[in-house]
Amino acid sequence: MSNLLNFSKRDDLLDQASEWLAKLDRDLTVVEERELKAWLGESAAHRETFIQMAKLWDKMESLSRLTDLFPRPIQNKERSMRAPVAVAASFLIALLVGVMSVGDFNFMAEESPAVAQQREQYFETNTGEQSTVVLTDGSTITLNTNSAILTHFTEQQRALFLERGEVHFQVEHDKERPFNVYIGDKMVQAVGTAFNLEITEDKKIELLVTEGKVIVAVIDAEQLANPVVPVLAVETADMALEVGEQVVIGSTEQSIESIKPEEIKVKLSWRGGNLVFRGESLDQAINEIERYTPVQFEIEDEQLKKVRVAGLFKAGDVEGLLATLQRNFNVRYQRLSEDRILLSSALAEEQN
Repeated sequence: MSNLLNFSKRDDLLDQASEWLAKLDRDLTVVEERELKAWLGESAAHRETFIQMAKLWDKMESLSRLTDLFPRPIQNKERSMRAPVAVAASFLIALLVGVMSVGDFNFMAEESPAVAQQREQYFETNTGEQSTVVLTDGSTITLNTNSAILTHFTEQQRALFLERGEVHFQVEHDKERPFNVYIGDKMVQAVGTAFNLEITEDKKIELLVTEGKVIVAVIDAEQLANPVVPVLAVETADMALEVGEQVVIGSTEQSIESIKPEEIKVKLSWRGGNLVFRGESLDQAINEIERYTPVQFEIEDEQLKKVRVAGLFKAGDVEGLLATLQRNFNVRYQRLSEDRILLSSALAEEQN
């Protein structure tokens, strides 16, 4: 009896999707590839669960092995973005396109607006790039450097999966379809508002609300696999934030703090291609600057790392940065290679 027939006897879609993902980890046989396509074609619930479990378990990389069978990439035709499609996402969408004529899911040659709303789109930026995209519902997302997000809109909800980086969301109001952003087992939900989300280097989630209100919930695998997520009540949410409030999810305290309007402008200055520092240490400033350029900086001594830096810098403008550091902060530089620069104290060198 085939694995497909065995699967059909199970009621739990989560188990089925999990088993297919495990098979992908050890490579599918030709027969299993055919069976997986057939299983995905049985119902929309199978496809929903498969995609969401792959995202939840961070198994997208495993799917990349089959891209040669499904070479069609995902593209955003509404805007020209320098956003090459992630290999794993390409496989998922192409695979689903391949099974659209199977079972109860028929693909129409001419799409209705409702069908168009259910398309998945993948957007990403490389280091130093930023991009603004208008989604099919009218919402706007702005991706910062080295960021990636997958959108999946249906008639019941608007689901977005933030994979890496930082994104600002300007959400179009639609009380019938909640706007859910998933980061691992966390979900941020909004109806009509604006907020900023960043996955930090240490895998924490920084949330800043710039308009309206959002709520945060921790969800389990069963909830994530459910294609219809109702609007959460503030009383039942794990956390609720209003305009001007920020929280770092995953930190020890995880407390909500109020942010002044001028501080919000500083935090969102990247949207204008700028980086603003107001007394951060040189070490902190360099860590932020390195997000926008492939160039890596080395600071020669510990004292120099503590030097306070203030000013406005153009993101990715290494030459302008070096000139400002040399002119205003007595910092000298030496190019060790094309993408490595050593920073040292001019005062310390003069004393020696």
